[in-house]
Amino acid sequence: MSNETVSLTISKEIVNPIVDAKIKDAIIAAMGGQSQLIEKVVTQVLSTKVDSEGKVNSYSSENKHSWLDVVVTKQIKAAVEEQLKSVVADCSTQIREELIKQLQSKKGASKIAEALVTCLAGSFANNWTSHFQVSFEGRKNY
Repeated sequence: MSNETVSLTISKEIVNPIVDAKIKDAIIAAMGGQSQLIEKVVTQVLSTKVDSEGKVNSYSSENKHSWLDVVVTKQIKAAVEEQLKSVVADCSTQIREELIKQLQSKKGASKIAEALVTCLAGSFANNWTSHFQVSFEGRKNY
């Protein structure tokens, strides 16, 4: 018999997925199995406390809401907003006609004037938000 050596080379592309799968299986088994792991993760996600935007805030006092509450509330608001847009779009002609009617009445004109005066008075009461500029330009001679 001759002393022949057999060499077997297996590439990383074949070995790595097998090793990764075995590690993944071992981790899942150590955590109680796949169904228990999924249950824990879902429970954690649903009970996570978040801020009003649905994000975990670095200030723990801002994390007052459950993630589930925030997400469901956003979805409901989006659905309601979509329906309201649809209703308003369907009635836009009637809304426009009623608005014109209201604005052309004396009461409507009075309310518009009152709202403008209130806004201007409020604007000037807060000097840090007021900006008033008057400029004059000379007439150009051609």
